Amino acid sequence: MKVANAAFAALRIVGSSAIAPKRRGKGRRRGGRTQKMGEETLSLRGAIFGIGLSLVPFILVLVVADGMIEGITSRYLETFSYHLQASSFGPHDTPLLAETLRKIPGIRGAFRELRGAALVVHGSTASPAMVRGVDGGWAGDPGVAGYLRIVDGFFSVESRRVVLGDELASTLGVKVGDSLSLVTGAGGDTAPKASLFRVSGIVSAGYRDLDRSWAFISVENAARILPLQSRQDFIGIKTEEPYGIAEDLRPHIAAALQEVSEGEAKHFLWRVLSWKDLERNLFESFAMTRSLLLVVMGLTVVVAAVNVGSAISMLTIERSRDIAIMKSCGATTPFILSVFVQAGGITGLAGSLFGCAVGSLLAWQVNGIISLLEKMLGIIIRLPALLGGNAPPVQPKLLDPAYYLETIPVNLDPWAILAVGVLATLLCLLASALPALRAARILPLEVFRKT
Repeated sequence: MKVANAAFAALRIVGSSAIAPKRRGKGRRRGGRTQKMGEETLSLRGAIFGIGLSLVPFILVLVVADGMIEGITSRYLETFSYHLQASSFGPHDTPLLAETLRKIPGIRGAFRELRGAALVVHGSTASPAMVRGVDGGWAGDPGVAGYLRIVDGFFSVESRRVVLGDELASTLGVKVGDSLSLVTGAGGDTAPKASLFRVSGIVSAGYRDLDRSWAFISVENAARILPLQSRQDFIGIKTEEPYGIAEDLRPHIAAALQEVSEGEAKHFLWRVLSWKDLERNLFESFAMTRSLLLVVMGLTVVVAAVNVGSAISMLTIERSRDIAIMKSCGATTPFILSVFVQAGGITGLAGSLFGCAVGSLLAWQVNGIISLLEKMLGIIIRLPALLGGNAPPVQPKLLDPAYYLETIPVNLDPWAILAVGVLATLLCLLASALPALRAARILPLEVFRKT
């Protein structure tokens, strides 16, 4: 009952001060009480908006960072790293092994791939690339199809056909139907050799770091032109749940591959690595960057919570006479403490609701907002050039596609946003404890003597 009474009193105090304040009079009244009421109102309103505005960039950073990391991670998993990779130094019957792996519950696909470095030459232009020898069914995998977009032509690696990444094709200036050479070195005393291919398609994963290096050919052609000493030969495995069961399947996959290996291959152990092992440095860098951004944004929330404590401190000074009257009527020190702590919590809750709502709305439309800002910035930059008759500069990009995704995946996690709001409210409760403690220690006689 006492808790409910304290909550009601806190709500009345915050409501009368910030939500529906009394009008300020033309002059001072009761030794400046009218003026102080206005200052109190502005202080509480400022505290509410301060919490709200501090949460907006925090939620934006949270959603954008998680979206970028999730988008880049998914593209690596589905189009490059696979969920798991199995490799062995010994000879093996790849079709038999792939068929064996597909029978394991939880695995949806297994594909042999050969990788190696090459120099792609078209006319007088050359660029280094990663040659990826894949079989015909690789492009039909649901994960690949979901993230690998056909920019031009079609995905075909049969015969002497090659499929290039969008950025690599742009660098070389090639189009579908053009011919190019893949120059690979055999190692040792053997001179590098050039192999002629025709471009059948241009693809994009939506991330230039991947698009600038890919050249897809058939497994047979890769085995023919890539040096045995320097190429990677492995089986890429796709599971039903890469973030869950992939790690649990590792020992079962290694055991199954070892069991079906025959002849000389029996003496070579299989090594199975997950995507976390293969791209550990990249994903740890993403996680560290995200954590640092959230820490910086979190400091603004802490500052806003301290501002709530200052607002509650002003509120206790203004309400000192009311506190004295309440204590004279029997209100206990814990009751007064609870009232003003809850007043800080209500202020923080109001600000958190405002900030979470606005932050979620902006995060939901973040791609449109970035596009609009880029257009406005482009107009500002191009205007002097157009007025002077010069060539307009290149359209600016707020997020350079060379380092970021072309489109940010937006996935609003209600639980994460709720956790942010709850944390901000708790910080406001904590910041309100000290001024509330001062209010609870007010002596009625001293207040009445001064007034």
